Amino acid sequence: EALRPRRDLVEAIAALADRGVVSSVCSRAPRFEAEAALTAIGLSDLLVFPEYDVLGSKGAAVAALLEDVSLAPRHALFVDDEAANRADALGRNPGLAALDPDALAKLLPGPWGATDAGRERLPRHRG
Repeated sequence: EALRPRRDLVEAIAALADRGVVSSVCSRAPRFEAEAALTAIGLSDLLVFPEYDVLGSKGAAVAALLEDVSLAPRHALFVDDEAANRADALGRNPGLAALDPDALAKLLPGPWGATDAGRERLPRHRG
C-alpha cells in the first residue's frame, strides 16, 4: 500500500516542532520507502528515533522506544489510523494517550510546548 501523507498532519508536525514538541514515527512500511516518502514531504528532518519495518505489535515497538529514550508513557501521544494499533499501544503502555489522525488534526494548533522557532530541541533528541 502506498504511503499517503496528509497535508494537515504534516503541517501539524511542523507546528509542533516550532513549539519544541518532538515527533517520531513507528511504521510497518519498509525503511527505504518510508524514508523516501518522509523526505519528499519535508518531514524526515522533523522526526527523531524513527522505527520502520515494524513487525507485530506497534504497542510493543512504542514501549521499547519509550524505554530507549527514558520517556514515561504519560509524556507521549500515539497517533495511528487503526483502532487496533491504538488499543494495543494503550494496553502495553499505561498512561499513554492515543488519538486517530482526525482527532489530532481537530486539536491543533494546541497549547503544547513553548516557542522554539529555531527548533533547537530536535538536535538534542537525535540518536
